[in-house]
Amino acid sequence: MNQINSNFGTLIIDSECAPEAHLRSIAKEVFQNIAHLQQPYPDFKKWYFNKVVSGVIDGSRGFILELRDGKMAGVAILKDTVEEKKICTISVAEEFKSKGLGVRLFEKSMRLLDTEKPLATVSENRLPEFEKIFQYLNYEYFAEYRGFYVPQKSEFSFNGVLQ
Repeated sequence: MNQINSNFGTLIIDSECAPEAHLRSIAKEVFQNIAHLQQPYPDFKKWYFNKVVSGVIDGSRGFILELRDGKMAGVAILKDTVEEKKICTISVAEEFKSKGLGVRLFEKSMRLLDTEKPLATVSENRLPEFEKIFQYLNYEYFAEYRGFYVPQKSEFSFNGVLQ
């Protein structure tokens, strides 16, 4: 089922890169690599297939995929609309963590979104993973949202407010 035929490098996946059926197939493959996010975010699968995949098809969302040795090492999910330029999700595979890949995904996301200050949010349980990156990139803390995505958990926004 491997729809991603690259061994190493960066792939940008959006509505302009392939027909809808191929995009849906790639989206399923991406989901397999980030399915672990369902644990901290109970509605992650529903959000992914209803919002992200349809957004990739309609052009309002896209993926950045980092490939290493034929494996999906990192994924960024972006929202790029007139109203909002947001880094929705960044995930780096365990074996590729602490090698600068997360920072590179953020930097590539910012270039693709054409802004140095995209909206980004992170849950309280994942904030320690991102604090150093946010400091390095001079992201500005904006607000805390209690129960916004997960009951009894806080979501923190940087560089803007959630819409």
